[in-house]
This record gives sequence, structure tokens and C-alpha cells, in this order.
Amino acid sequence: MTLQKTLLSVFALAATLVSCSTDDTNSESMSSACVQKLEAPKNNLKVSMLLIDPNAFEGIRFEWQPVGEGVSYDLVFDKNGGDFSAPVASFTTSESNYTLQLEDVQKLFDENVDQAGESALLDWRVYTTSNQGRLASTETRTMNLTTRS
Repeated sequence: MTLQKTLLSVFALAATLVSCSTDDTNSESMSSACVQKLEAPKNNLKVSMLLIDPNAFEGIRFEWQPVGEGVSYDLVFDKNGGDFSAPVASFTTSESNYTLQLEDVQKLFDENVDQAGESALLDWRVYTTSNQGRLASTETRTMNLTTRS
């Protein structure tokens, strides 16, 4: 009977040690599944809607630091100062970049322009979706679509 108690105590101790250990690989992969750096366009980009030539416009390219395999990215826009709980637009890709076409830019402007009809000030960030869940980029940038010079 003492052998059974000893074995039971050893198993209980082992279970306690295993459950209390930190899994560095899991915490490391959680942070690595989050975009750490937005690369383009620059923060506070100002786009003059009046100067866009529809025949020559090649889009606005958004780029960010990739986080690895098996993730999808959501380029998400919200009104300036918003908390992204109800974003105004979202674009999904498996690449670490996305190019907004003229129709996308025009729609963002039209649906978010201020009361004066001159400016749509938007914040943007990137969310990654993986088996670890959905994580927001550590950085948020601002873009101003405007009809003012």
C-alpha cells in the first residue's frame, strides 16, 4: 500500500509541475502571429481625390511585415480615433500586402467623408487570423482621403 501511495504522490507531483510550466514556444508563436510592423504607405498619407487620374492610377499599396505560414490577413479601416469594433471596411488576403483599387478608394471616401464633403480621415491596421485566433497589428496608421489641396 505504501508503494501505491508513493506512486500516486509521484504522479500528482509530476502533473503539478507540468501544469505550472510556461510554454515558451506558445507565447513566442502568439506574438509572432501578430503583425509587428506596418511598412507602407507612410503614416498620415494624404491622397487628393481630385488629382487621381483613373487611367493612370495603379492603386494604393499597403504592405506589412509577414508573420509566417498558415495565416490570413485582414486590412481593416475605421474612422479616425475608432476602436475597430465596427470597422468601415475590411479586405482579406493571404499575402503580406494588398492594393486598394480606384473603386475601393472612391468607396472609402464616399462612405466616410466629413459633413463638409472634403475629407475622409481613416485609421488602418492589419489583423492576422490563424489557429491562434485573430490578432491586431501592434501599429495603427492614419490615411486622409481629401478633396482639399
